[in-house]
Amino acid sequence: MLAACIRRSAFRALGEPERQLVEQHPTIGRQVLQPLIDNEVALAVVGWHHERWDGKGYPDRLAGRSIPLAARIVSVCDVLDAMTSPRAHREAHSWDAAVEAVKSESGTAFDPDVIDATLRCLDELKSISQASRHGD
Repeated sequence: MLAACIRRSAFRALGEPERQLVEQHPTIGRQVLQPLIDNEVALAVVGWHHERWDGKGYPDRLAGRSIPLAARIVSVCDVLDAMTSPRAHREAHSWDAAVEAVKSESGTAFDPDVIDATLRCLDELKSISQASRHGD
């Protein structure tokens, strides 16, 4: 059902019922993995990587340091990857545009300390991103 929802919505904004369905994926992912792995850090990342520093994320509206650190880190990486990857409805953004976007969300969507650490590692992160796209 979720896959069909995403396919139907590839070229238009999600409606409220579709958005609610998509926002369930962290919880569903955690529930699927919980009996399979004994790694609370991995489960935290899966369950809370869409939470926001300001508490406006999902699924649990966690804020600030109540979001596990690993999930805060993966959140930034996930957005950089998503923005620099082509989608059915848009071309990939440039690396520099993606970096500017996450910088502009420091203190709102993202932990400012995680953004600062990310900025210190940009060259390495860009190399990893490029290598993953070329199958290196």
